[in-house]
Amino acid sequence: MELIVGFFDAERRSPDRWSSIEFNEQAKTFVSGSRYSGTIEVPVLHDDDIARVRTVRDELLRRWSSLAPGEAMEWQFERHPR
Repeated sequence: MELIVGFFDAERRSPDRWSSIEFNEQAKTFVSGSRYSGTIEVPVLHDDDIARVRTVRDELLRRWSSLAPGEAMEWQFERHPR
């Protein structure tokens, strides 16, 4: 969900890492004040979910920043069911 991606991006620009409680409160607050209120299930993130996303994000950003001009980066996404 793009909402969660946006939260991870906002967290990356902030001085502190967000807890799972903060991520989940942000999601509830955003959805409840939007046109989607009552129509979508607000995703719930757990500490291990957040840690996995941060690990992959940080590795991808490290690889991206090490590319030379004109180089490309490929990454295969594997979805794991909960």
